[in-house]
Amino acid sequence: MAIPRQCTFNRDVLANTTLLYVEDEEIIREEATEIFLGLFKQIYVANDGQEGLEIFKDHMGEIDVVLTDINMPRLSGLEMLEHIREIDWDVPILITTGFKEPDVLLKAIKFNVTNYIIKPMQLNTTFKIISNIMEDKERERQLKIRENELQQFMSILDSQNLICEFDMEDNITYANDLYLTASGYSLDELLSLKHQDLNHHNTPKDAYCELMDSIQGGHIQTTESKKMTKAGIAFYTHSTFIPIYSTKGKIKKFIEFGTLTTKYEKEILTLKKSILSLKSESFKSNLDQKNEQSQIEKITQEFQKKLDDSINGNQQLIFELHELKKQNKILANKLAEQEKRFEYFQADQILIK
Repeated sequence: MAIPRQCTFNRDVLANTTLLYVEDEEIIREEATEIFLGLFKQIYVANDGQEGLEIFKDHMGEIDVVLTDINMPRLSGLEMLEHIREIDWDVPILITTGFKEPDVLLKAIKFNVTNYIIKPMQLNTTFKIISNIMEDKERERQLKIRENELQQFMSILDSQNLICEFDMEDNITYANDLYLTASGYSLDELLSLKHQDLNHHNTPKDAYCELMDSIQGGHIQTTESKKMTKAGIAFYTHSTFIPIYSTKGKIKKFIEFGTLTTKYEKEILTLKKSILSLKSESFKSNLDQKNEQSQIEKITQEFQKKLDDSINGNQQLIFELHELKKQNKILANKLAEQEKRFEYFQADQILIK
């Protein structure tokens, strides 16, 4: 029993491919077309180069690949190839040729022929070549899509973020307009600086060294940064540092994506000052209340002492002490209410801020 030949091509790729097949020999054309119809999405068949060129012009938006013979009447395969290349330089074109036609291949090369197939044409090899070509085209298409998406993404980032690039030696190599505006430097001025030169003088050197060690190790880092403009004014950013790799897998540079947070830092500082002010007022109020309570206790103790000294018959003093205790209780209740109102006021003020 003959062992069936293993399929070496991607049938799914061919099933989504439209082929223009040009062959002047009737028997070869009909036998091949019958097989092609069972594999390709769509087949356009031409008897010679002239007909093939006309079909290509009519369906060039549909045709994915061209398979053509060389020696044909009216218009040869090379002549058809030349005319097609005037219309479309990139569509894949395969030619069938013999071993004794090296001059044909040399001529075809200058017209960007994609590949060639030795006669007699082996269908399995032909299908493998075509499926590989179409897979490469799909990868290129997906790559272009990703490149476009990346460009759009970078455009969005560039419009909303401060972007600065610097190399392995910390030399600044690029900065976008937002970064230039925030820092107050021109691009030429920044290109003469190191990235760490923009750090505020209060920035700990150890913290920046740790950051550099981490990103040089291939890690992405996010941090709050305090920087200084050309005029010496502090500004704040929420920055993400990303290592960028070369095609050889080695880090070649770093990119900082930053969001300007100076406004929020000022608002936070104002809020902190307000909270401290409220705490100070609260402390003062509590101190006043404690002093008042202390005076009341002192008076009570004095009257209590007088009461103890004249317990044997001084009813008027007992009455006065009784009234004083009543006033003390009323005052204590008022103080308790005052403390509650202050606590509510303090909570409302913090929420408002």
